[in-house]
Amino acid sequence: MPGPVWWLLCLPFFAGAFLALQAGINGQLAKQVGGVLGVFFITTAAFAGPRIGALLFMALVLAGQLSMALALDHFGWVGFREAPISLGKLAGLLLIVIGVVLIRRG
Repeated sequence: MPGPVWWLLCLPFFAGAFLALQAGINGQLAKQVGGVLGVFFITTAAFAGPRIGALLFMALVLAGQLSMALALDHFGWVGFREAPISLGKLAGLLLIVIGVVLIRRG
C-alpha cells in the first residue's frame, strides 16, 4: 500500500489542535461548539486512524494539541492566561514534530 496522502496526515493534527481549543471554548460557549469539535475528532479517528496507524495518528494528534496550546497561551485566546512563546517551548514542540517525522519514516 502506498504511503498516505498529505491531507490524511493533516487530519489528526487538526483534530488534536481542536481538542486543545475545545478546552477553552467549553467554558465560554458551553456545549454547542464542544459537540462539533468532538464529532470532528471522532470522525477523524475513525477515518484516518486505520489508514495511517495508531502511533502516527496519536503523534499527530499530540502535535496538533501542543501547537494549538502554544497559540492559546501566547495570545491568551478563549480565556487562557497569556504566556509568551519561548525558545524552550518552541524546542519542545519541534521535538514532537521530529518524532512525527521519525515515526512516519518508520
